[in-house]
Amino acid sequence: MLANGISPIQSFSLIVLLGLGVGLSSNWLVRAAGENSMSLSDLKTRTLEMHIGSKRLWYFRSFDPSTGIGQDVQLFRYGDDGENVMRIRAAQAKWESDHGWTFYNGRFLGFYSALGLPVIDKSGNSVVWEKIDEVSKNDEIYQTKSPGISRSFEKLYGLDLPDDPTPYLWLQKRAKDMSVGEIERLLDRFPYSKGLEMIPYQLRKAQLWWNGPACLVALLIGLGLGSARGAAAPAKIAGVALLGALGFYLVRTLSDSLGEQQILNPMVAASLPYILIVLATFIFLKMQK
Repeated sequence: MLANGISPIQSFSLIVLLGLGVGLSSNWLVRAAGENSMSLSDLKTRTLEMHIGSKRLWYFRSFDPSTGIGQDVQLFRYGDDGENVMRIRAAQAKWESDHGWTFYNGRFLGFYSALGLPVIDKSGNSVVWEKIDEVSKNDEIYQTKSPGISRSFEKLYGLDLPDDPTPYLWLQKRAKDMSVGEIERLLDRFPYSKGLEMIPYQLRKAQLWWNGPACLVALLIGLGLGSARGAAAPAKIAGVALLGALGFYLVRTLSDSLGEQQILNPMVAASLPYILIVLATFIFLKMQK
């Protein structure tokens, strides 16, 4: 290389920069591929459950992501102390981002609570709250678990239920089938991203982040092994590479398990195999000197 006016350090730096460029390009392409692929068109009609904290529970016997319509709907709404506030059973419910939920052909049950008694208004299409005075709050009717109102309806809307089903539908996709862009959008939009159900997506996001740096790590390890003493023996290089690959995937399997059990942070779990393989390569090279 010196005969061509290029020093080993310059050659090494050029290769590293090329590896870094490949890694960054890989991350950019992965993100770009996922930007426009996050749709509901590839999701099938199936049952759907939505747990909105401890306040509301939704159940649909079937939900069609393409139309936003669910069949055989049950909604349970609870108060701050877990008491019943209202229940809705409907043959059909439709979600529209501009108008919220509309229920069709069902029954509405309203319960006495600290908020009052929810009742269907005079138009028969929406719900209003009847206030309860302090005396009534101590009456038996307030303490009962029986509904204060039970009424059928053909159409019901305007219930102030901003529960978008879209993030819950995205959860029907497996984490390994999603791009990093899709996972980021899911974590941003899902209202309770700290839940256990989000751990596989957080772990997968960290693993996909390593797609780019992994190229550089592999390049540096290859350069190190190639420049080590005795590197001219192909069998030795092949043996070391095989052991390294086996060790990497054993550590990755273990770290993934620890990440899924929340023993390790998702990013730590995804980074651990790469950190250990680099450390093992460094130790091997030191032993060769």
